[in-house]
Amino acid sequence: MSDSLIEKMIEKGVNINNFQEVFNFFHSVDAMEDDLLNLITPYLVGIAQGIVNEATEGKADKVATDLALSQKLNRDEYNNHFRGLYKSYIALTEANIVAVDGDYAHIDGGISFGRMAAIWDSDDGKWVINEVQIALNTDEMPEGSNNLYFKQDRVKNTVLTGLVPQNPTEIMPTDNIITALAKLQAQLKVPPEVKWHKAEDVLIQKVVKTNLYATISGVRFDLEFAKINGMLWMRGAFEVLSSIQIGYTIWTLKPEWRVQSVRVGKVPNHTSPYNVYVPTSPTSENSLYVHSHAVVNSDITVEQDIRAFGTLTVNVWGVGGAVCLGSLIQP
Repeated sequence: MSDSLIEKMIEKGVNINNFQEVFNFFHSVDAMEDDLLNLITPYLVGIAQGIVNEATEGKADKVATDLALSQKLNRDEYNNHFRGLYKSYIALTEANIVAVDGDYAHIDGGISFGRMAAIWDSDDGKWVINEVQIALNTDEMPEGSNNLYFKQDRVKNTVLTGLVPQNPTEIMPTDNIITALAKLQAQLKVPPEVKWHKAEDVLIQKVVKTNLYATISGVRFDLEFAKINGMLWMRGAFEVLSSIQIGYTIWTLKPEWRVQSVRVGKVPNHTSPYNVYVPTSPTSENSLYVHSHAVVNSDITVEQDIRAFGTLTVNVWGVGGAVCLGSLIQP
């Protein structure tokens, strides 16, 4: 802008740093000379462009963004580039006059060329044959030496190269197949841990004639039961508080701890060998057994008791090691 024009605006009291005042000043001139208009127009355009640039600085170019979006393939388009199999090149071009980049099709080339592949050339706007004798699927494609095809027999016969012993720890999501198999092998070698249950969890004592524990030489032993390989086992010691006669119900088994029985009465159909004794009197021996109120192999509602073949005197009685009482209905 010329110095004379600036001076003229200053004389009129126009703030030349205020675009609105400058704009109003020129629109208030009744008769604007052509040379004056030619002089100020670039100035006004420059100011306006500066405002636009400042407002749009750092923002994406809309034209470039729209162009990029127009060229973007939607998800379904990735799966729809194959245009099909045609009997001839002419049949392909007639069915697909226009296509997009990435489109391809197969043509039956007969005995000489077999199946041919054609791709769409967007530069020339036509279909171009780029391969002959192509494979229809992996059954027709020769296998390489490294990237081998999946076959059931091949997988079954895979050698476990790199298998090394592992500790019997839990298999983790990060373990590979070899490591996981080694951990399983280690777990199988470790006998399952037997869980022994306190007698209170297994027995019902309708009339309290015993303590379900005993102290022998200052050491406490609890009467305990376990399910081992489908059998009911008993160990520990108990104390008889008042004399228990032959055939008296000492304890009643809870339903989930009952055993199979082929007869009413004693589960063993004979006098059992001694399995309990008084620790301080080696000759004081007796036998405990399960008494079933019915023949049973699956019904846990049939009541069953634990009784003794002989009289249990008031004393401390220990179980000889661990004693099996029968085959569990619910192992």
